[in-house]
Amino acid sequence: SPKCRPVIADLGDPGDRRWQDACEAADAIAHFAVRNPAPSGSWDDTVIAIDMTANLLQHAKDSCRFVFASSNHTLGQYKDKDWSGLVLSCRTPPLPGTRYFINGAYYGPNMYGGSKLTGERLLRAKAIASGGRFTAVSLRIGWCLPGDNDPRAINAAGGGTSLGPGGSAPQPADEAARDLFWFRTMWLSNRDLAAEFEAALTADAASWPEPAIVVNAVSANRGKLWDMDDARVWLGHVPQDDVWTALGIEPVARPARSS
Repeated sequence: SPKCRPVIADLGDPGDRRWQDACEAADAIAHFAVRNPAPSGSWDDTVIAIDMTANLLQHAKDSCRFVFASSNHTLGQYKDKDWSGLVLSCRTPPLPGTRYFINGAYYGPNMYGGSKLTGERLLRAKAIASGGRFTAVSLRIGWCLPGDNDPRAINAAGGGTSLGPGGSAPQPADEAARDLFWFRTMWLSNRDLAAEFEAALTADAASWPEPAIVVNAVSANRGKLWDMDDARVWLGHVPQDDVWTALGIEPVARPARSS
């Protein structure tokens, strides 16, 4: 029989047997589903994203390995904090939501980061309740662009799309430089994304501090604020790619916060 088969179903529908049957049979699940990952997502989008994760967890068997596509947005407000000595890891207190400057105006924080943080906590609750039989990894994915994921497309708005009519005022140059550094240095290449998901699905959980862990997922970008030591220790994953090498330029110094 084929290793893969498509199942078209509504994960937001708690009574849809199409996805339930597949979920209950699975030894491992990689959960990406979200209705709207854009910063402009509504509260309805946020609630459905939480529902989809909760529904899957209701039907995942206790022996399952569950890998959740979480997001850098769980720590997004650190973009506008003081970066002196800052290292972002699973032990960093969460601050969901990333502020963007697009079309002459600021937007955010958004609800998307809160939905991802809620998913992380739901996984932890199920893993602890299972006595450790259910194991889970939440990957706080950095910045990925569609298709070939060329980091040259990253801009001070993260490479994102328009959020609204906005205005015509330009973003101050020092703020734009900080934002561009933030988005560039959490780039996650396609190769590193695939390798970290594979590691998360197959890693031995015996050495983990809990049966559900949270780790960052960014490439080996020089100067990054995102700590990848937990992914190395707990998953055996070491990213290979570097945004500055991909851009063909020397690393930019970490910009200071404006007064």
